[in-house]
Amino acid sequence: MKKLLLVIYRVYIYTVIISATVIILGLVFPLLLPFDRSGKLSLKLGIIWLTIIRYASFLKVRVRYEYPVDFSKSYVVVTNHRSHYDVVALSMLPFKAVKPVAKKELTKTPIFGWFLKKVSIVIDRNAPRGEAYSLIKSQMDRLKKDGFSVLIFPEGTRGRGNKLLPLKTGAFRLAVDYNLPILPITIKGSEKILPKGTLAITPGTVELVVHRPIEIKDRDYKELAEEFKKIVESELSK
Repeated sequence: MKKLLLVIYRVYIYTVIISATVIILGLVFPLLLPFDRSGKLSLKLGIIWLTIIRYASFLKVRVRYEYPVDFSKSYVVVTNHRSHYDVVALSMLPFKAVKPVAKKELTKTPIFGWFLKKVSIVIDRNAPRGEAYSLIKSQMDRLKKDGFSVLIFPEGTRGRGNKLLPLKTGAFRLAVDYNLPILPITIKGSEKILPKGTLAITPGTVELVVHRPIEIKDRDYKELAEEFKKIVESELSK
């Protein structure tokens, strides 16, 4: 009986996801685009899309703050990465505006890929060393001026267990170069909702632990990366 209910649930949720994608990203987004010079309206539309998916999935998200965070400020937001549902859970957080850094492979998805090109910074992991970082930096002056935060998964891909994959250092170099505080977030439980290597979604609970922002204060980016790693791995081990 449980297996039958899961099959019905998965048919239902993918029907909702496809329908919401076609209507919101495929039909509403193109109409909105000419009036959205800053990109903030498009991001809000993306939040609506993710919120629909979150509610339709019966996904429960618990948010725990270790320290009061002013979400009107700009941050380099760095989190661990375990599932495609990480972004669905993160849509709960009240950022003023946040622009994600996304892998080029994701832009090949019909409709969603086109939307992603418009609202994120798309990088090619196979590009020559330093090219991805240069691409992010080329947009940072405008983003910082417009009050955006930047969301980066420094592992680069989805991992497993309580240890992080080797970290890409671009997020931490960016924080140093633009004197932006790092906002570390630990995501727990998303791998049970949609595990890596499968499309089988299962309802459940994700916990977001929003840690105290890390101030730069002329610190070395390697030191910052190590501090982020210790914070997140400590939380994952609890």
